[in-house]
Amino acid sequence: MNIYLRLVYRNLRANLDRASLFFELIFPLFFIFVQGFGLNGIVPPFEIGNGRVISYSLFLAAGAVTLTVINGGTNAGTQLWFDRKNGMFEQ
Repeated sequence: MNIYLRLVYRNLRANLDRASLFFELIFPLFFIFVQGFGLNGIVPPFEIGNGRVISYSLFLAAGAVTLTVINGGTNAGTQLWFDRKNGMFEQ
């Protein structure tokens, strides 16, 4: 169990650096605020059915959340794959 705790600790330290925090937190907020509210006046709201109307900023926010989740999963999976390839689990 100690091996797994060391890997979790290493992953937390590696993922909490400034570059990772920028791409996981600041970059999606950039999309939501700058592009969402900046282009909200240009792109008209659209109806999705049953009388529900969605603005462009809400549409973009859903995409930014999805981008963040997929990016986090891809980063974690890539790190796990490299650990298995380089024999980190056998140490």
